[in-house]
This record gives sequence, C-alpha cells and structure tokens, in this order.
Amino acid sequence: MDIDKVRDLLSRMPNERSEYEFRNFFLDQNNSFARQLRAVLAEKERIHYEMIKLQAQGDLLNLETADEATNNRFTEIVARRNSAEVNQLSRKLVGLQQMQAQLDDWLADHDEDQLAEVADRFEEQESEHWTEHLGRHAAVEVLALNHSTKDTMMQLSQLPFSDFKKSIIITAQLATFLKQTTEQAEATLQPSTDNLPSAHAMDTRTQTNRA
Repeated sequence: MDIDKVRDLLSRMPNERSEYEFRNFFLDQNNSFARQLRAVLAEKERIHYEMIKLQAQGDLLNLETADEATNNRFTEIVARRNSAEVNQLSRKLVGLQQMQAQLDDWLADHDEDQLAEVADRFEEQESEHWTEHLGRHAAVEVLALNHSTKDTMMQLSQLPFSDFKKSIIITAQLATFLKQTTEQAEATLQPSTDNLPSAHAMDTRTQTNRA
C-alpha cells in the first residue's frame, strides 16, 4: 500500500483519541464534575501550547528549506527530510485539533458561570471523587482477587468515617454488579462468538482477494 493511501485511510480515523475513549476513559477516570473540569482545562491548555510549538517547528522547517537554495543537491536532501517531518508534524497537529474539538464541545455543554462556581468550590467535591474512586478500585480487586489489597484498604481507612462507609457500599454494590455481569457475559460468550470471523480468517480473506 503506497503512502498516499495510508495517509488517506489515517485521515478517516481519529488521530489521537476517539470520542468513546474521551468520554469513558479520559472523563470518567475523574469521579467528580470538578475533577473532570480540571482535567479538561489542563488538557486544553497543554494542547494549545503544543499546537503552537508544532506550527512553529513546521514554519522553521519550511524556512530552512527555502534558505538552502544555493546548493541544489543539498537543497533536495533537506527538502525531502523537511517534507517528511512537516507531514509528521501535520499529522500530530490534526490529532491535537481533534482532541481540542472534543474539549471545546464538552465545555460548550456547560454554562460558564456554572464552571466558575465549580472551580471555586473544587474542594467540596473531593469527597465524591475519592469515595467513588476507592470504591471502584476495591470492587475490581474483589472481582479479580476475591479480596481488597492491603494498600487499598489502607487508603480507604484514611477516609473520614462517613466517606469510608459510602466507599464500602460502592465497593459491595459494584463488585456484585461486575460479578453478575461477568458471569452472564461468560455464559453467552460461546454462542455469540461462533459466527464472528477471527483476525486470522480476515487476514486470509484479504490475501485471497489480493490474489
């Protein structure tokens, strides 16, 4: 497959982070709205300056190419190198722009006055974040290990008593839900996957089509 086709196919997909990944992993790893807001704002600031740096690097490469016009052979080599680097920078820049659009869409869904209030009252939502975070963590350990680890229990013990109780409730409820859901999925796994093509079968079919 030639590089133009590769670039075309890449351009049809998210370069960095899918919307699914943004919603379920980037946002949902923060268990309070205040934490989500902080993560979004920090990411937006990082991307803003990263884009400026990438654009500047591309401009410098293009300028270097123009400045080396006195030696045709040298210029040709520099131009090829710089063209490749500019294409790579452009791909990174597109990915950052896509990620920035996700952040902007999320921010646009919320009133600015509401966001300012949440930022000012960040500390008030820390209880919600940590009870949820440690409760989820302990529940996954219970599912995987049949018990919570010493380190997790130590963290849980550092919560205020009321938050400790909330976190334990979250652990029990989520562990039960995960266990039941996993068992249900395993019970239906074989029938539902019988007709799905394997990666090997798909690769074989692709080779056959090429032939």
